[in-house]
Amino acid sequence: MRLFLLSKVCLSLPIVQDDISIISSKRSIHQGLLVGNHALGAWSYTMSNVKSPYKAGVLFISKIDGVYRIDVKFSNGILTGQDVVINGNQVKFNVNISGVERVSFTLEVEGDLIVGGSHSAKGSCQILGTRQLPELKT
Repeated sequence: MRLFLLSKVCLSLPIVQDDISIISSKRSIHQGLLVGNHALGAWSYTMSNVKSPYKAGVLFISKIDGVYRIDVKFSNGILTGQDVVINGNQVKFNVNISGVERVSFTLEVEGDLIVGGSHSAKGSCQILGTRQLPELKT
């Protein structure tokens, strides 16, 4: 038996061909996310210096019909990113909070981490996120 660490869960699996295929398949999916569109996927994030509902959540970054889209999910809602620009590992977008306060984000993808900050009229904050990998179901 060997131990594998997948999606922060330690599994003890006997090594047989099917297990290797599942692990290889997951690795291929993960590597596919990093080829060409480094930022695509779901990112769990935390922010410093912000009000409670916005402190933690999930960034969903996708590309549909050649257009990048970002949705920011937090404890009491979802905000849709505007003016989304993804250039290599750099991600820039804006959101409007309560329809009034505009917040600009600049993030950098570094492997399975996304780091950066946001700026608004009320100040700035730092953001740190980790990529959410597909779950292995057996």
